[in-house]
Amino acid sequence: MQNRFVVSLAALASMAAVAPAFAQDAAAPAAANGGRTMEYGIDAGVSLNMGTPKVTTVSIPVGTFRAGFYVNDRVSLEPMVNFSSHSGGGASSYDYNAALGLLWHFHDSPVGNGPYIRPFAGFTGSHFSGGSSSGSSSDGLAGAGLGVKLPWGERMAWRFEANYTHVFESNNTPGFSNNNIGLNAGISYFVR
Repeated sequence: MQNRFVVSLAALASMAAVAPAFAQDAAAPAAANGGRTMEYGIDAGVSLNMGTPKVTTVSIPVGTFRAGFYVNDRVSLEPMVNFSSHSGGGASSYDYNAALGLLWHFHDSPVGNGPYIRPFAGFTGSHFSGGSSSGSSSDGLAGAGLGVKLPWGERMAWRFEANYTHVFESNNTPGFSNNNIGLNAGISYFVR
């Protein structure tokens, strides 16, 4: 557990340290783009776990909730979370993910338009009870996504992303680490 925490904390601290450097490079402050400083969004997604056994997860219509806080036209910090619950046959479980991403947009386009890259770090966990056993686990994760935002109306944009996530081995899950490849499609709403 300590290794997972240290890796996640180091990744989050690195992103926080890099954000001001990107902010100094950007040509215009966020206020210059019409005052859009917040991005709220939801994403549907498909994820393929490359471990053994291979597991495909489909989250439709909504898998992830996110909020983007723009530093300027090129950089935003974006926390995101997803949660799922399952029950049946006297057993229940839930899974959760939480991560902080740093979106760097390739162009000084208006917010909500164009390609971006999104490194991120966070944690994932699950809890199960009932049946013959019960328990909990949580692990650190880190990864990156490459995507594009396409404007749709005055305050909205479609968002499409391909991403890679690595889940780290921890004391809770010794010998377990995995890699995931994902595709997300979502919509964003920008608040002035």
